[in-house]
Amino acid sequence: MSDPLPSDWLLPAHTPERSDLARFMMREGAEWRAVSYASFSQLTQRMAAFFTAAEIEAGARVGLYADTCLEGAAGVLGALAAGCTLVPLTATGSSSTTAHAIEEWTLEVLFVDSAERLRQLFEVWPRLSGLRMVVLLSDKLHPHRIAQEAAETTPDGPSHLEIDARLATWSGAQAIGHAASLVHATQIQARLGALDRDREAVIVPDPAQPRSYTHRELYPSPPPNSVPSDAHHRELLASPLGDISAIRSLYCGCRQGRTTWLSQPHTARRDLLETGPALLTMAHDAWQQLVQEAHQHPDPQTHPHRLRELTGGALRRVQGPRPPHAPLLQLTLRHCDIHIVTPAAKESSRATD
Repeated sequence: MSDPLPSDWLLPAHTPERSDLARFMMREGAEWRAVSYASFSQLTQRMAAFFTAAEIEAGARVGLYADTCLEGAAGVLGALAAGCTLVPLTATGSSSTTAHAIEEWTLEVLFVDSAERLRQLFEVWPRLSGLRMVVLLSDKLHPHRIAQEAAETTPDGPSHLEIDARLATWSGAQAIGHAASLVHATQIQARLGALDRDREAVIVPDPAQPRSYTHRELYPSPPPNSVPSDAHHRELLASPLGDISAIRSLYCGCRQGRTTWLSQPHTARRDLLETGPALLTMAHDAWQQLVQEAHQHPDPQTHPHRLRELTGGALRRVQGPRPPHAPLLQLTLRHCDIHIVTPAAKESSRATD
């Protein structure tokens, strides 16, 4: 029996009470810039409409080959809202392994965020005939120039015509999505309304044991739509964007009224001290890096009320599988839930001080 997905799960209508509230906080140098619920909702809806305009069918597989960024977050939710299945790729892969993953998982669309990753694609371009569209997550990328540079070592790269036909800039995709949302509004709503809770939403292509997640598994029991009113809605997201913990955070955050600080593994410790979140979401590897850095550079005088006793803390309560190196996970935060994803189980563990 079909179990329809509520239309506001992935494209939540930003109510007047929270339109101007911060959905994300983005680091710009030494400062943090707020991105409102209204702004992020617009980016996500336009990306969902772009898939309709580009005639990418529901069920198509969309790859993510990028670090954590706002555009990537909007791309992820936009693809899911269009009924596509997300396949996050290893962001540190080589051109050969990336091409193999694109072929193996029959990706039709790929999000890319850097010149180096785009250059890797151009190096193996003849193998990517099934890839219909590459969406660039930054307007600072210059694909024709990158293709010309790649041609010095790889003569079989894309022609200028192929680049124009199969690559979309971020602003270009947003403009197409904006126009499509005006012209094809009924079709887009019908497509969103056809989503089912048990539709495959994400495939994690782990070489040892690939795992797929349905919409129901990503968000099993949605709480009421709430407006952020206290510190318990503050989240620091330090997982790579392709990690299942980050995808869950993006998926659930709008519905739960979170404000999420987007961090990177290499800046997680500094960001943690600055933001003092109520919820810390990070992958297991990022957690280990955080603990290692804290041991190497102890600074007990810095924000002791937020970060304390790194060598003496312990996990008090764990829901789900205990991480394999629990004794090493010795970060204790006051009033902070900690979600960790272990390499083996790929499920969220939770500790509360």
